[in-house]
Amino acid sequence: MLNLHIQSAVLALASIIGWGYIGFLQSVKLSFLGMLGDFDIDYFAETTFQYLSVSLLIIYVVVVTVLLLNLLIAMMGDTYGRLIGNATQIWCLERARIVYAIENEMSTEERNLNRYWTIVDGERYFQVEEVNDKHFRNSDEPNKDIDPTTEQNQDELIFGPTFSHTSTTKS
Repeated sequence: MLNLHIQSAVLALASIIGWGYIGFLQSVKLSFLGMLGDFDIDYFAETTFQYLSVSLLIIYVVVVTVLLLNLLIAMMGDTYGRLIGNATQIWCLERARIVYAIENEMSTEERNLNRYWTIVDGERYFQVEEVNDKHFRNSDEPNKDIDPTTEQNQDELIFGPTFSHTSTTKS
């Protein structure tokens, strides 16, 4: 019902300005092109009510520009919010993977000591203790190839050099 009244009002305004039904369809086309920035102000200046036509065109162009910019800002804000949410989830997942990997590498005795967590100022922090710094090769050192003839060296080629976690307790 409301839509019918709006259409009647638009058709009445179009007939007052000097456009008929074909002019209404033409005005819809020109409104769409005006939204894209392709409009001819001379077309509107040559009507019966040129000041009304030009002022309505200017108001239309300003309102459409503001609405489209508002839509763009809203879409960018939504995308940014989703990215931040995903980044937090990925960070939590990677942290859980690290803790899981460390717990699986520890023996049951070391796990029961719970020495990789520390409490500082009431906050619980994850603590990593470097056990064997010789395990990792510096980039300055030459690559020392190991002899692949022995079984132990073949395992080290496949799985990397083995090292054990050591924990020290206070006496």
